[in-house]
This record gives sequence, structure tokens and C-alpha cells, in this order.
Amino acid sequence: MKIKPPKAKGIYSDRFTDCRTALEDYVLYLMGEATVAGWSENEILMALAEIVDSTVIAHNAKARAEFDAQLAKLPKKINPK
Repeated sequence: MKIKPPKAKGIYSDRFTDCRTALEDYVLYLMGEATVAGWSENEILMALAEIVDSTVIAHNAKARAEFDAQLAKLPKKINPK
């Protein structure tokens, strides 16, 4: 299954909604495949929630590390750390 691309390049008013819709179609497909494989809807939803949660935590940790690295490069006068 192919995920639908954005309707336009750059930022536009419905971009988030379009992304959500494109991903939702794929997630519903994935859930159907997992159900056929024998997983319950609750198991699938909990697993997906945990995957998303872990991904957000990892992304935030990476963003924080990148921010700290940039902050460390600032002159001591600006960054008294």
C-alpha cells in the first residue's frame, strides 16, 4: 500500500489533516493485516500506541541532544553553562 503524498509542497492549511488521513488509511490496513494474522484489536492498538510513544520519546531526546549541542557551541558570554 502506498501512502498518499501531500497535496502541495510546503506548508498549507490542511497539511496536518491530509497527513493524518494518509497515515490513517495505512494504519487501518496494517490493523487489518495484523487481525488476519491473529492479533486482537486491543493488542494491535496497544502495540501501536507503545510504538508511537517510544518514537516520540526518542525523537524528543534526539532534538534535546541536538539543541544542547548547539547551545554548547555558543560563546560563554551568551551561554554561562
